[in-house]
Amino acid sequence: NIPLASHMLAGFWLSVAAMAFGWIFWQRFNPWVALGAGVGLVVLLADNNLWGLETHLFFALLGIFAVLEHRRSSSWWVVALLTLTRPDALILVVLRWLRDVRLRPWPTGVDAWRESLRAPWVANRRGLLVFALVLAPWVIFSLITFHQVFPDTLSNKMWQARSGFWG
Repeated sequence: NIPLASHMLAGFWLSVAAMAFGWIFWQRFNPWVALGAGVGLVVLLADNNLWGLETHLFFALLGIFAVLEHRRSSSWWVVALLTLTRPDALILVVLRWLRDVRLRPWPTGVDAWRESLRAPWVANRRGLLVFALVLAPWVIFSLITFHQVFPDTLSNKMWQARSGFWG
């Protein structure tokens, strides 16, 4: 039963998102604010027109990404999964990479500028490799199957709407 499985998975992803964002708020504020943030996120996401696997999975992965970034752990694999969920998550890849650019002191002289531009690539080479390795199976499969990296999801959503399965 596809709609039932969709609702069960969406409920699971909502729980993960609520716990992750609740944890982030708990680190900054008191437990009541964290509880309110988690419950508020669930209410907001569950009571809208975005109900489905993609949106709730994206928010769950975004919450995990925020927790890993807060803990200064490697989050490149989560950013890759976010990109697989929604291609606009590539913005997070750029922001994640730019974090290392921002943390470096401003250089003086041409050689220092050259080194300051090279340093974030060197600092993130392992993370960028993880990012590429997570994306590689999908990119290969998608190119073979769909002849493009990102499939045409709009036509699939239009088919779903016409199918009658989703109301």
